[in-house]
Amino acid sequence: MKKLLLILVSLSIVMSSVVLASSFSDLNVDHWAYENIMELTKRKVINGYPDGTFRPSNSVTYGEFIKLTICAYVPEDKIINFEGSHWAEKYVNTAEFYEMLPTKSIRVEQLDEYITRSEMVKFLMTIDRWIYSYDFEIVEMPFTDIDDLPNEYIEYISAAYKKGYIIGKPGGMFDGSENLSRAEMVTILSRIEGNNG
Repeated sequence: MKKLLLILVSLSIVMSSVVLASSFSDLNVDHWAYENIMELTKRKVINGYPDGTFRPSNSVTYGEFIKLTICAYVPEDKIINFEGSHWAEKYVNTAEFYEMLPTKSIRVEQLDEYITRSEMVKFLMTIDRWIYSYDFEIVEMPFTDIDDLPNEYIEYISAAYKKGYIIGKPGGMFDGSENLSRAEMVTILSRIEGNNG
């Protein structure tokens, strides 16, 4: 329950939201992430934009991603209170302080850049393995583009697939070079809570 609350609180802050809504003008009931988005909306912690949209396809930055992920795993009172040049630096420093991520694995200048799906999985599963203490294992995956993905990401993608955090895109691709979207981030965090809560 504590982990879920941390996820929900962080989502409400990071998703650039100011309007609580039971529905969004740009989110149809047949959208693949509709249930995950609306479930969190019903708890009155996911807000939309002032124009009543959610913008599920908008890309997520490294800074937004690292804050959401650290808040999902680390209790609020354990987050390092660091005032840096970027609002997300304290979450990077928290990950490095607890050795969840290697030092300088995320540079300050990256924090406003969009994060790709492959990079998201790499950082997510590095933190997840630190929290839950397990070894990576390459399992059979259904992704049609698996042979085209850089080798440096395969073990992380495999671990995320094995734990049920990712299932790929329609058509069977993982599409690792594409930017992570808001809808994808919400869905992945929901799966983390569901699998580990």
